[in-house]
Amino acid sequence: MAYDDILTDNSGNANNYYEHMQSDKTDWKYIDSLVVKYQKKFNPDSTPLELEDAELASIEILKKFYPLLKKFASMIKTGEINFNNYEQCLFVALFLEDVNYKMALYGVKKKAIPRKMRIEIHQRFNFVKETYGYCEIEDIMTDMRMLLLVLAKRYKVVNKSFCCYVAYAFRYEVFRHIQVFTRNPLNIHYKNVEYQDSTIEVYNVDDRMENIEDHIYENSLGLPDMTWISGLNCSEVFKVLTPLERKIMIMYYLEFYCDKQISAALNIHVNICNLKRREAVKKIADYLEIPYNKIKRSRNSGKKAY
Repeated sequence: MAYDDILTDNSGNANNYYEHMQSDKTDWKYIDSLVVKYQKKFNPDSTPLELEDAELASIEILKKFYPLLKKFASMIKTGEINFNNYEQCLFVALFLEDVNYKMALYGVKKKAIPRKMRIEIHQRFNFVKETYGYCEIEDIMTDMRMLLLVLAKRYKVVNKSFCCYVAYAFRYEVFRHIQVFTRNPLNIHYKNVEYQDSTIEVYNVDDRMENIEDHIYENSLGLPDMTWISGLNCSEVFKVLTPLERKIMIMYYLEFYCDKQISAALNIHVNICNLKRREAVKKIADYLEIPYNKIKRSRNSGKKAY
């Protein structure tokens, strides 16, 4: 999906759609029923038909909450904050330590935030844009989808509907995801050589001689290096992949890491890792005009520690 398609919609009301859905309770029961169907996916006793229904339910859930996911992705990518949107203000407040800023954002419904303070809040929230927001918008949207489905899996039918649960819990889920991402220094692009949303550190001049044997050893294994991952010297068939997808393919098919080990190494959710790997295989299959359903699937047990 194109960048502009994600950040804008035809109606121009991405900021108000979710609030409208919250006030329109006619859809709540239907969404709750979709979540119940989706949770069958994690029941070992589910029938093939129930598993198929679970897959369809997940697609429908993502469609229902698409404006919400788009709103969060847009705010993260652009760093723009709508101070008239209470939900956005609550999300931004999670990243601020200053109590005065937090209270101003909490009370935005009653009192407008002064211009000077809005500028200062923008400056502090800009860290999110310059770190996690540096990822491709499609990858941020993929993360948003996976985080929503995490909530759908976790949700328990109580007094509150799933919509109410998302309205409260989703911003915390996104906040925790960004916290984990930014704690890993390999993900901070301005300190590293970039291969999209997973990166490798730049060696200082003084470090090059110290680490030269490591580089020679890695190259002697025949593994593609950073120029291949970045797309500079890979063949045309692998140019259809993103740098992150090329890195995952190396780790899975050449270094024999399992999805869980790759997700830990690259600091991404294991479901996202699995999804990106399958998408990469499909891209290659489409390029080579090979039916995707004819490709034999394999599952790595993981790289053993010695």
